Amino acid sequence: MQLTPILKKIEHYLVSQNSIAGIRLQKGISRAEIQQKIAHLSYSFPPEVFELYEWKNGSVDVSDDTIGDLLLFPWGIFEPLESSLKEYDLNSKEGYWGRKHFPLFTTGGGDFLLINCDQNDASYGYIFAQSHALYGDELIPKYKSLLTLLQCVLECYEKGAYSFVDGVLVEDRGLRNSIRKKYEIPNE
Repeated sequence: MQLTPILKKIEHYLVSQNSIAGIRLQKGISRAEIQQKIAHLSYSFPPEVFELYEWKNGSVDVSDDTIGDLLLFPWGIFEPLESSLKEYDLNSKEGYWGRKHFPLFTTGGGDFLLINCDQNDASYGYIFAQSHALYGDELIPKYKSLLTLLQCVLECYEKGAYSFVDGVLVEDRGLRNSIRKKYEIPNE
């Protein structure tokens, strides 16, 4: 239950700033329902992922929403578990990423933040960026955990690096970049 207090604080910012993305978030689903939906996967989720979907099950799909309307943070469209499972099945089958990586967030343009679900891997629980346009076939490690990613997002809200104007995410990139440096895995 490490994520829940952070998620509730993030939700407070989404609500208080009239974020369209916040309005579109669906109620969470039970751990049993999550386990049933992921039973066909070769790996289970790290505990943080269960906590994330128990909090909210992604965003409701509304046809007239733009990508900008749905961003909780940059690279942060939170799709429902069912949509993420479809992306997982398609992209892992096509070889865009390994079966041990599961998409948690997307840009809406084909880029994803993935979590490593292989408990036997040294980078278990790490968050990776996947973008063919930016990185080709390489997955770039970004955060050591979902907790670290969400701590970064929360601090960006608290310090004003992320805010919402007319319900849409705006960012102060300089401030965002200085905050991210504290949380992201340094580039090698």
